[in-house]
Amino acid sequence: MPLVEFHDDDWLRQELPELFGHVGQAALAPLHAYLADRSRSAWGHSLVARALGAVAQQHPELHDAVVPILSDVLRHAEQYDELACTSAMDSLVEIEAVEALPVIRHAFALDKIDPMVRGDWGDILDQLGADTEPDDSLIAISQQRAEERRERFFPSSLRRQLNAALGNEPESAFAQLMREHGPPSGPPAGSPVSETALQQAEAQARKERQRRAEAQTRKEKQKRKAAATARKANRKKHK
Repeated sequence: MPLVEFHDDDWLRQELPELFGHVGQAALAPLHAYLADRSRSAWGHSLVARALGAVAQQHPELHDAVVPILSDVLRHAEQYDELACTSAMDSLVEIEAVEALPVIRHAFALDKIDPMVRGDWGDILDQLGADTEPDDSLIAISQQRAEERRERFFPSSLRRQLNAALGNEPESAFAQLMREHGPPSGPPAGSPVSETALQQAEAQARKERQRRAEAQTRKEKQKRKAAATARKANRKKHK
């Protein structure tokens, strides 16, 4: 699948996962084979992990087939780049794969998850509705790692400006930026904040709101479709 290697093409990076999602079942085997090939690029692995998430989102009946494929990346996190592990985690959380929490934790423990995308380990537990263990030391460790990286790539001065401009969404804006483009080169912590960086973050926040709205619309359509299918099957059963 040579197209997934074109990591400098914004259109492909945005559209390919959704296109694979439309394909559904037939896309699983080639996507799985690509992701299992450790010689492939981190960008390619990342895009394929997102594509698998799109398959599960658009075809809920394939959820149980997708989760083990993505989980294998995190189970063997030491053999994959952080970008690939982070995208696998992101897709698992997006499809609400609570069963994958043990391998997600494993990858966090190895520091192979970028906390700028969905937050630290404690945030992931919250997003999946899981209980927090009071003696889980990884929560504090991952929080510290997240804050150090946040300050490095997204200085607090810029966060305050963005918060004033957008309300309470600066982190989600930067998370979307990280998800789509990877860690920015950006100014080092403590350097002056550029107007361009602020504008980019604002644009990313708008994209994030649109993405979430579209994802919610897809989920609602899928639920209605599943309900209609169940009613149809029930009517046939009672004929």
